[in-house]
Amino acid sequence: MFIGFIPFLVAAVGALLSLVDERKGRVVWGVAGVLLVAWTCFHGSHHAEQLARLGSW
Repeated sequence: MFIGFIPFLVAAVGALLSLVDERKGRVVWGVAGVLLVAWTCFHGSHHAEQLARLGSW
């Protein structure tokens, strides 16, 4: 499974959970945010050279 899909799944669970219990939903949304930042840093580090060569920075 593509690792970037995991934060999406956690966010979807958080959205559904927030319909039932707002406090638990907020916790799961926070976890989804942390996972998204971790995935972005990990995945982005693999493309830093490409982005630097293209002048995208």
